[in-house]
Amino acid sequence: MRRVIIFVAIACLLSVQHITARSASTHSNQSISPADTVGIRLTMAGQRDKSGADYIGGGANWFYSAADGDWSITPMDDNKDGVPDGVYFYFLGKKNGTFDGEFWSLNFSSRNVPGQTQLVPGTYYNAQRYPFEAAGHPGFDISGDGRGCNTEFGTFTVFDATFDTSFQPPRVSSFAATFEQACEGMPLHLKGTIIYNSSVPAGPNAPVISDITYIPKKGKLTIEGSNFDQSCVVVVDGAALSLSSSATVKIGNVIKIKGAIIPGGVHHVQVANYTGAISAPFTLLN
Repeated sequence: MRRVIIFVAIACLLSVQHITARSASTHSNQSISPADTVGIRLTMAGQRDKSGADYIGGGANWFYSAADGDWSITPMDDNKDGVPDGVYFYFLGKKNGTFDGEFWSLNFSSRNVPGQTQLVPGTYYNAQRYPFEAAGHPGFDISGDGRGCNTEFGTFTVFDATFDTSFQPPRVSSFAATFEQACEGMPLHLKGTIIYNSSVPAGPNAPVISDITYIPKKGKLTIEGSNFDQSCVVVVDGAALSLSSSATVKIGNVIKIKGAIIPGGVHHVQVANYTGAISAPFTLLN
């Protein structure tokens, strides 16, 4: 049975770092630019085939940065030893300062891994749903937009997990991880990458943009380049590209989109994929 998540807005969260689309600031001296997708970004791709799509991702591609809404980041110390054994990310989507209905949460924990008191870089196999993972298993949970799993299995790899222990409780300085989650034992999985304030290289074969054409009246966006795959998403000025309700997206050697919404002016366009790799910005004058 799949979980249905009911969203509840909480006005105050204790021991949480906040990154907002409005101020893009965390507590104290930590801050990132809303347009800087290296500051924080989440890219995900849900698998799809003729039989259907994964439940959590819905077979779709997803991209979120600080420009897409508010983020909170919480280091977890479930073992109560003063050392972070996990990280919790929460995203609340906003458009023009108003909640747009999108929300996601991600947990990564090593609290039940034998002999390991802190979440450190490495690959965590046989992960189970946090916070119900069995002894000896790492825990994780990726859910959002009202969809969650009662049972989940998979793997996550942490490339960077740096904590500032001069604060109590400690704070997350940087983090980068990839994940693959299977919901209810289904064969179609959700894959993705979360990167926060990290310079660790993302996945290989970053997309490359060679040319872009955009016809505003038709919302027709054509992107030429290389290293495109079915997990790619288009990013404009650090935020996911806005699409009309009837938009269509075709990805091959060329990305073709009908129903793209790009306001007039100068914009920086990028293409990202689920590995966290992202192209260099391409300047578009609309």
